[in-house]
Amino acid sequence: MEGFEYISSLSLKEKILFLRLIIKIISEDGEIDSYERQFIKDLAKQYQIPSEYSGEINAPINLDDLILQAQDLLDRKKSLYLIKELLAVANTNNDFNENEVDFVVAISEKLGIECEKVVELNQLVLDRLNWLKRYRVALELDD
Repeated sequence: MEGFEYISSLSLKEKILFLRLIIKIISEDGEIDSYERQFIKDLAKQYQIPSEYSGEINAPINLDDLILQAQDLLDRKKSLYLIKELLAVANTNNDFNENEVDFVVAISEKLGIECEKVVELNQLVLDRLNWLKRYRVALELDD
């Protein structure tokens, strides 16, 4: 289950939960811009979430309720993938701010993911992002 292969192991409820938590971390800076909206739409397609669930996905819900859902639905492996996805989103815009750190830490603690594991996952995410940048430069894809 490298990359995004894990998605096929998620139930529809789990996919919706992942997406709702990703939306929460994206909105931690107080605003969702047009690029982020498109990212969310693309991610919903990648997760193969039918469009009739968009109302549920976008409905207001507090973080504690989402965390309770995660505790009920996710085993450790899926929890690790969730934390990896949240870290990837938080690091993508090179602006991993204090609110996002607190967000990931709060969720990881509630899901029983050790701080050391979060640091390890974050470093792997950063390594992958750096590798992708080098790849694009080497292939001259950033014209």
